[in-house]
Amino acid sequence: MDIDRAEAWQMPSGGGDGYMQMQLVECQDNYVQERSAAIEFIESTIAELGQNFTQLGQTVAEQRESLQHIDANTVDVVNNVAPLEHL
Repeated sequence: MDIDRAEAWQMPSGGGDGYMQMQLVECQDNYVQERSAAIEFIESTIAELGQNFTQLGQTVAEQRESLQHIDANTVDVVNNVAPLEHL
């Protein structure tokens, strides 16, 4: 238990107000910790998503080169076969 919580516990208040304040502080701490964990999870998920998009961009670039080679080869085939059609 840290000093702030201990002081909140010992604060002179009427009846069980000190206990209620302590419970409220604990609930708020739990909420903040849960939200912090959720934010860290979202942050790591966004970072992972960024890596996935980077990899996707690289794959698309690689496929573009392959498709350009296929297209060039297709044009070559058409150019080579066209003169043979007259035979």
